Amino acid sequence: MGWLIAIIALVLLLLFLRKYIEHKLIVVLLVLAFIFILISFVTITGSIKSHNIDWKSATGIVQIGKVYVSWVGQAFTNIKTVTGNVVHLNWQGNFPSNQTGK
Repeated sequence: MGWLIAIIALVLLLLFLRKYIEHKLIVVLLVLAFIFILISFVTITGSIKSHNIDWKSATGIVQIGKVYVSWVGQAFTNIKTVTGNVVHLNWQGNFPSNQTGK
């Protein structure tokens, strides 16, 4: 049921934005941001359930926001670490130092 509501919201958002935004790139970026938020939120629902957070109270919503922001921040930190490690790898392979890799 949740996916159906999300798809309907996305379609309504597209219809609304198509009338008021002239550049299609902005619409595409907004849709991609919506999809990213939706998928990432669905991914962390297990973590939210393990914290026993009440979805119906204002303090629960704030706690959910904190867990979500923490999760996204940690994901970007992990991406930064992996990217840094990839940059420092030896990409020359097993070629002798006098060959160019032919």
